[in-house]
Amino acid sequence: MQILRKIPKITTVILLILTLNAVHGKTVEGRVISVTDGDTLTMLLADKKKLKIRLTGIDAPEKRQSYGEKSKEHLASLVYQKIVKVEYSRVDRYQRTLGKVLMEGIDINLEQVLNGFAWHYKTYAKDQSVRDQNEYSKAEVKAKRNRRGLWQDERPQPPWEFRKGANRPSSPERKTDYAPIKLSRNGICHEPQTSYYERTIHFTPFKTLEECLSAGGRTPHR
Repeated sequence: MQILRKIPKITTVILLILTLNAVHGKTVEGRVISVTDGDTLTMLLADKKKLKIRLTGIDAPEKRQSYGEKSKEHLASLVYQKIVKVEYSRVDRYQRTLGKVLMEGIDINLEQVLNGFAWHYKTYAKDQSVRDQNEYSKAEVKAKRNRRGLWQDERPQPPWEFRKGANRPSSPERKTDYAPIKLSRNGICHEPQTSYYERTIHFTPFKTLEECLSAGGRTPHR
């Protein structure tokens, strides 16, 4: 009889393990080479393949919303050119890998919410573990209470409402990846899409070529 009583508990544990594995089934590691917005980035894997990641559990402001650019810049400041791990389970209809980004054990998705640069995306909470759902929800409440980031606005508009058409500009701006001008250690300003851009790991970032040149840099052909 004691054995029979233990069966429901064992079944519960097995179901919990299966649920956790369903949420985060696989892990991939690579270097972040671009940041599209506050919840999307691209990483370069060891085999030189590129993988676009959509951060699960959060929804950041669109670029043309208030705090859209700041959200993107904050994410870039955390992960750009850093080695990260991504726990993922599936790919969405836009061929983006949905996952939780981890850098040295820090949950980057959660950091975006905690600092007021993204909402907890409760609509797709099923892509998260129960623990993550609770942590992200608490992080949003804390960010709102402390008026961090987008919560400094009087009435911040959730991005899912913005995408439905509310206050949508007539000509939406196309999203572009964050890829700064790189001033290398030998004083050369490398622009995106040039031959040595991806090879330049140690650098000082600038938003424009003019800023890089003004700081004492030179173009590769000079």
